[in-house]
Order: sequence, then structure tokens, then C-alpha cells
Amino acid sequence: VARAAWAAATSMRSMVARLRPLGGGGVALERGPGGLACLSFANPGKKNAFSGKMMAELHDVVGALEHDSAFADATVLFVKGTPDFFCAGADLGVLGGFSREEGLHMSELMQHSLERLRGLPMVSVAAINGGAVGGGTELALSCDLRVFQDGAVFQMVQTKLGLVPGWGGGSRLVQVVGRRAALQILCSGRRLSTAEALQFGIADATSQPGEIAEDAATRFVQDMIDARYPQAVRESKKLLGFASDAPSMSASLDFERAAFARAWLGEENLDALSRIAQRRSTKPAKD
Repeated sequence: VARAAWAAATSMRSMVARLRPLGGGGVALERGPGGLACLSFANPGKKNAFSGKMMAELHDVVGALEHDSAFADATVLFVKGTPDFFCAGADLGVLGGFSREEGLHMSELMQHSLERLRGLPMVSVAAINGGAVGGGTELALSCDLRVFQDGAVFQMVQTKLGLVPGWGGGSRLVQVVGRRAALQILCSGRRLSTAEALQFGIADATSQPGEIAEDAATRFVQDMIDARYPQAVRESKKLLGFASDAPSMSASLDFERAAFARAWLGEENLDALSRIAQRRSTKPAKD
């Protein structure tokens, strides 16, 4: 098992190195106010399609979110493109010449990065301006929540390219909308309006007319961004993530019980209990 894990890690590092010099654009990470962190990406003139360089940088940025102490108390992660568009998938002008083996390794890297993104302890929110197309839909589906700009579109065009999803989007689509709806969306390749995305349950909220998705997303999750007890939010996100993939209810309950034991009389719990006691002590006595 250890040898297989080492081989997989070596293959991943090799693919990251192979992709890093290919194409332009970039992926950035910054800390926002309160519990907010922002993962943003841009590839001007290409609707933010992911180049090889951007795929390598996404791998790096997710690693920073996992390990950098600057994000240890972040509760919400915005995942966003530019004000005019979310993401058009892979930059085929850069990656279109890949061999079948290279395409497989690219798929493995992106699945790995997006599964790690999904497993982060902060609640991830895709802020979708303009539209998400192809691999851009797969990136959006890897987030916990999706907020659409009014008028934004969602289109899984993979079948129109003679392909199937390669970044985990097919599996996640079934989780989000169910098998029957997933068949309609993926196998037809049709473009979904904001209203249809809401109807299918792909969009969790939408912006007001003339408003960008980030502003609507901030309003939608403001309570999480402002959370007094960030570790409780992060542990709850991990708990729900485990529950959605748990092999059994028993395993899920075991995980939840362990999380509760860590939180009980922990620093945040003690602070909450102290505040409750203080409020009670300042209440006027009843006659």
C-alpha cells in the first residue's frame, strides 16, 4: 500500500511539473474579511479556461488551504473567475495535443485537486458570473454551494465534444441532482438558464439583476463568514462531508461522536458557556 501511495504521489508531482509551463492565466489565493478566503482564477480572452499552468497552480493553492496557518480559521472559501465569466473548462488550445496517456494523467490530477477542494474544512461557494461550461461546470460542482449571477448559464458540453466528464463532474452531478436529472443535463449537453439551474438544485441562490455573484454569495453565507466559533463551523463541514460519503450510518455516527468529544468543553464551547452564564447573571431577578 505504501509503495502504491508513493508511486501515485510521484506520478502526480510529475504531471504537475509537465503542466506548469503550458499556457497562461493564473490562480490566486487571498484571505478576506472575517472567516472568508478567496480562490480566484483568470485566463484573459479564453473565458478563464484552465491552462496547464493554472492546473498546476490550483494543485498548489489547494495545498496552501490544507496546510497554511493563515487559513486555519477560515470558514468560507469563495471560488470565482472574473466578473464576466466563471470558467469554460480546459484550454484546448494548450492541452488539445495531449496523448491519451497525458490526458489520463491530467484527469487524475484535476480529480485529485477538486476532491481535495471538496474535502476542505471551510464551506466552498462557487460564485458563477456569466457562465460555467464544460470543465467549468465540474469545478462548480466540486464546491459545496453555488451562487449564480442573474442570467448566468450552466452547460455540460462534454458529449458535444465526443467526451465524458474527466474532472469528476459526472459523479458529482448525480450527487447533486440525482440520476434521472443528471441524464437530462449531461447526455443532452443543453444549456441551462439560471432559473433552470435553480429548479434542478444546481444553483443554491442567485444575485439580484445587475449584481455580481460574489455580492450575492456574501449575503447568502454571511452568517458563516461572521461565525464566532470558526472551528465549530469547520468541524461541522468535515462531519457533513464524511456523512455524505460514509459507508454506513454506524461509521457516520462514530465520526460524529468523535467530533463532538473534541468540541465538548473545548475552547470555543467553554467561551459559549461562559457567555451564557454571564447573560444569566446580568438578568434582573424576578420578584
